[in-house]
Amino acid sequence: MHLLDFDLFTDTGNERQQAIWRFEMRDEIQPEVSLGNILQMNLIELNKAILGYGQALA
Repeated sequence: MHLLDFDLFTDTGNERQQAIWRFEMRDEIQPEVSLGNILQMNLIELNKAILGYGQALA
């Protein structure tokens, strides 16, 4: 799990609203072959997570 103190994904409105991301690895040649949750990367953009939590309380 990676905690980020900056916003990584900001290109679209949906990206700006999402704070928690999970990426799974798959093969480039055979993309149907995936490692699933065996090897994945979890990111939390803290600024967005904190702002979203504060908005949920309002």
